[in-house]
Order: sequence, then C-alpha cells, then structure tokens
Amino acid sequence: MRPPPDVPDFITYRQRMLAPTNHRAFKGQACLWAEFLRELGVGSGLRALSLPVLPPTRAHEVTSFGFAKKLGLSEAATAEWRLDMSTHLKEGLSVGYATNYRFDGPLWYLPGQGDHQRFSDDCREIYAGLVVEWLSLTPKEVLKVDLRHEHYSSDHREWSTPVRAFLRSGIWLPAENPSSGGPVRSFYRPADVWVWIGVEEGPRLRGDRRP
Repeated sequence: MRPPPDVPDFITYRQRMLAPTNHRAFKGQACLWAEFLRELGVGSGLRALSLPVLPPTRAHEVTSFGFAKKLGLSEAATAEWRLDMSTHLKEGLSVGYATNYRFDGPLWYLPGQGDHQRFSDDCREIYAGLVVEWLSLTPKEVLKVDLRHEHYSSDHREWSTPVRAFLRSGIWLPAENPSSGGPVRSFYRPADVWVWIGVEEGPRLRGDRRP
C-alpha cells in the first residue's frame, strides 16, 4: 500500500532519510524507535511546508497562475488553487495595475496534495486521515496570504494558500454515497459531504446528492 514512486514530495523525503526502512538498525521494538525520534524533535503525520518565495511578478502571470509551476506546484494542485480562488475569493484575481505583485507571506502546502488523485483508494483514505489529524492543530495563518503590489501598499487583496485551496476545493474527503445497491464509497469535496447520525450506526459521512 504505497503511493506512486514518482511523487516529488515523497522523493524529497526519501532523500532525507539516513537509511532505508529495511536497514537492520530499524529492527526491534518500534515504540522505542518512535520515542527516540520524538526526543530528537521528529514529528509524526503531515506538516505544512512553504513554497519557495515568489519574486515580484507581473500581474498577468499572477492572475493566470502562470507562476505556480515555477514554485513546483503540479498542474492538479494549480487547478485546485485556481478553482478555489475563482469560487471563494474572486475579487483577489482583480488587480489594479499591470505591474509587479508579490505575496506578503509564505505560500503553504501539504506534501502529497498535488498528487493525491493518483494514489490508490487505500492510500487516499490514509492520506485523508492524516489531513484531518493535521487540521486539528492547524494555525489559521497557513490558510491565507495577502497579494500586494510591489510599490503601492494600499493595493492588496486576500488569497488562499495552496493548502487552503486543497482543503476547500480538492476532492480528497472519503465518504459513502447512498444508493439502491448499498453505500458506495468514494471521494468528495468537503462542501459536498454532510454528516448523518444514525440511531444505531453512529456518525457516518455520506455524499450529499439531494436536489
């Protein structure tokens, strides 16, 4: 149960490992290794990372998202970001000048968010669980950023960060869609999912297909 081997974020992580997981040093009690790594400051689960700083960039390249590839975002992640902005922060795409703009803060993203559509269903379920766990500790600062003109401080507008675009507009949340043949499990945008609390079954997530 592994993600595709060519996911850039995970390739970077593997290059940072001191030894492969099958190395004899990792044999023994996993709990002892986990305690050792925690003492070294190694965390568990997902952690948001910041993209490279975007230098002042011409307005048309910003509003068209032409800059995103230069920052290392995949086409899928860029499409989610563009969709999120055009749906929820459309005014952020209207700029006052044709000259240079810059982001006044980090552009945060989650490792794997640009390739999650290519994971197997089992991997996508695990990844979604890690995302939900990360959300419980997420500071609001990682969800938004200001786009500002290079010289005119009064010319600024709010943008979503790539991670917020993924959370809100990405198709990543597993849920069960009721059908005549029984529940069908698939993945949805969070806004397309509602919570149904059954008397016996407890809370369940289902895709909302009501008219």
